Amino acid sequence: KTCAKLQPIVADLLTAAKKRGEIRLKDPETAASFCVYGQLGILLDQSIPAKERVRRIRGFLLEWIEGIS
Repeated sequence: KTCAKLQPIVADLLTAAKKRGEIRLKDPETAASFCVYGQLGILLDQSIPAKERVRRIRGFLLEWIEGIS
């Protein structure tokens, strides 16, 4: 329950940082879910089709890796 309450807050913070140009994220929602739950938050979200879940995780990880290299 704590993670469910934190995820939208983290998403809002990441979105605000993106708007200020502090970070470059294509998908702050996925990043927030990943920050709070790890990949399980996305994998277990049945409201997102299975292929889309995998695409989001893969895309986020590639974006993150590119950002730190």
